[in-house]
Amino acid sequence: YSLAPVDGLLDGDQARNFFMQSKLPLRDLSRIWSLADFDEDGCLSLPEFLIAMHLIQARRKDASMELPETTPDGLLPRQLKPDDIPPIPEVDMKAYTAAFQKLDTASTGLLSGTVAKAILKRSCLPVTKLAQVWSLADIDLDGQLSNEEFALSMHLMRFLRKGFMLPNSIDGHAI
Repeated sequence: YSLAPVDGLLDGDQARNFFMQSKLPLRDLSRIWSLADFDEDGCLSLPEFLIAMHLIQARRKDASMELPETTPDGLLPRQLKPDDIPPIPEVDMKAYTAAFQKLDTASTGLLSGTVAKAILKRSCLPVTKLAQVWSLADIDLDGQLSNEEFALSMHLMRFLRKGFMLPNSIDGHAI
């Protein structure tokens, strides 16, 4: 979208300026913000922005519509459970391995945190989501990614881009 999000997130000022164009009362826009910012980080990710836009459009179409007390379940991204994440398909694993080998220029079998971070940031996902991917993928907590951990991080980002919310932990079967 053309609002120039930073690290995949719109801050409150950017969103407010855009939402004010709807001409809805500030009270309604404030309520919509509360409903859309479901992770309460003070910024809107793309799925949160879409929730806000849905509610703004619905309110503009029907001024008598009451805004809900909580975000309707149908609008929230689906929260994945640890066993909801399927193993990485073989074709994807081959592609991730090929990418890993190109990035592992020293042939150490590990990507440094700096190299891995640069690759993860290319996804344009919010930094908070990338931090969650890192915490789930860096299985041995060494601050580096092995081939399998790199593949897992790519696999998890695919779910985020599809609008899912990642679980707080995962089972080892995803690799």
